[in-house]
This record gives sequence, structure tokens and C-alpha cells, in this order.
Amino acid sequence: MKPITRLILRGHVPAALALTLLAAPVFGDGLREVDQTIFGMDCAPCAYGVEQGLSKLPGVTAVRVSLNEGKAVAEFAPDSTTTLAQIREVIRHNGFTPKDARVTLVGRLVREGDRWWIDAGAGARWLLDAPDHTLPDAQAPASANEVTLQVVAPETLSTPPTVRVIKREG
Repeated sequence: MKPITRLILRGHVPAALALTLLAAPVFGDGLREVDQTIFGMDCAPCAYGVEQGLSKLPGVTAVRVSLNEGKAVAEFAPDSTTTLAQIREVIRHNGFTPKDARVTLVGRLVREGDRWWIDAGAGARWLLDAPDHTLPDAQAPASANEVTLQVVAPETLSTPPTVRVIKREG
């Protein structure tokens, strides 16, 4: 945001373009909460470093790091631009290994052939590996409404990122 502000103040960006840039919604992975398992975190200063790093990510509203459980839980604002990859990079930067994560995603359900995706906007899509009861039946149209899913994201994400659905909330 600061670079755009500087450009506007110096008169290098037309006002209409500047307003468009500032007003355009920006979305990350559709994250609302991430409960990330962390391997190798074994001291209070370690947990504090992870907590401080995660709290600096854009759109983070709360962070709790438990040394005893070896987990970090981060909550995000609806307009957060943070991605799961960024969260895991903070953990690696602090010297630890991110493992599986339980993630709450918000987006639109989209069906393509026999596959279901959650589209979180701005190109962020997650392929869903889901029990039949958590998604609409195969004849149902894709949902235009926002849904919330709890999923498990494995330690190593494939391309496209495939997550296992635990629960559908919407």
C-alpha cells in the first residue's frame, strides 16, 4: 500500500487508476483459520519467534502458538492476502518444519467434470478430496454462494493443491 500512496502523492499515477488499485479487493488463498503443526519447535523463544513472524503477515487478526502441542493457530480477516505458502515460509525461516495443517477455507464450490474445487478468488483454487456427504450430489449445479470448508492440507502440497475435506459449514 505504501508504494501506491507514494506514487499518488508524487503525481505519477492518474487519480482514476489509483482509486481502482486501492478499491480492488485482493484475496489470498481464502484462508480464515490455519491450525499448523510444527516439527522441531522445542523452546519458548522458538515459539515466540514463530508467533511474531506470523503476526506480521497481512490480514492476520490473531495468532496463538503452543509449544506443548507443537502448533500455531492463525486467524485471518476476510480480505487477507496471506497464503498457506507464506505461513509455511515463516515457519521454515524460524528453523522449523511445517507439517499437515487443518485449514478453514472460504470460497465458492465449483464442479468441473467429476472434480470439485473451492475457488477462493484471484486465481486461488483448491482441489477437493471429499467424502460424498460433504459436497452436493453430482447433478447439483456449482454453488454461487460462499461456503466454508474445514480441510487438511498435507505437509507437501501438490499442483494443483489438493486438500481433504473434513467438514462443510456452509
